[in-house]
Amino acid sequence: MSTIRLIDIYKDFKDGDNIIHALYPTSFTIEKNEFVAIIGPSGSGKSTLLTMIGALQKPSGGKLYIDDIDVALLNEKQKAKLRFEKIGFILQAANLLSFLKIEEQLKLKAAYAKKKYDQAKGRKLLAQLGIEKQADKYPAKLSGGERQRAAIAYALFGDPLLILADEPTASLDGQKALEVVELLKEIAKKQDKAVIMVTHDQRLLHHCDRILKIEDGVLQEIDHSEA
Repeated sequence: MSTIRLIDIYKDFKDGDNIIHALYPTSFTIEKNEFVAIIGPSGSGKSTLLTMIGALQKPSGGKLYIDDIDVALLNEKQKAKLRFEKIGFILQAANLLSFLKIEEQLKLKAAYAKKKYDQAKGRKLLAQLGIEKQADKYPAKLSGGERQRAAIAYALFGDPLLILADEPTASLDGQKALEVVELLKEIAKKQDKAVIMVTHDQRLLHHCDRILKIEDGVLQEIDHSEA
C-alpha cells in the first residue's frame, strides 16, 4: 500500500476567458521510507502540487489517495481530520506560535487531538532532534536552525505517515540547510515516513531518493545526473 498515490491529477485555473494549466495530468506513487524532492522554477506549479497532495487544494480532476483513502470522497471536516492525523507540514517560516514555548507547542497539538500530553514522548522527540535544552524557550530565543527543528518536531508529533516540507531550508545558511535535509532523510528511513520536499537548492538533491521536476505544469521524474 502506497503512502501517496496520484492518478491523472491535474489543476486548471480560469483567467478571464483563458484557462491556465497549472498542472497537467500527473501520476506517481510515493512509498514510506522515501525522501522525494520536487524541483522547478518559480511559478512552475510546485506549491500547487504540494497543496493538492496535502489535501489543502482540490484538483480539477484525477484521483488522490493518502494511505489508500480516496480524498475526493471526504467532506471538509474529514479532510481536516486526515491532514491532522496523517500529514505533518513543515514551512519555510517555521510555523510556530510566538507566544508559546517549544514544548507548549507540542502540548497544544495534543490538546487539538483531544489526547493527554505524553511528556516522555515529547521530550524524547525533542532530544532526537537535538533541541531538548530548548524545550522551555520561546521561538524568538532560538536560532534559525533550532526553530526549523522545532517546526519538524511539531510536524512529527502525533506520528503522521507523510511529511510535506515546503522550502524548509530557504532561510538557513548552507551548513544548517544541510543538517535539516539530513534530518529529513533520517526521518524517512528510520521512522517509516514518506517525506516530500519542495526546494530550489540543487546542492541538497543528492540526499534525496527521487527527484520530481515540474516545469510549465508538466511533471517528470529525473535522475540525479539530470538535476
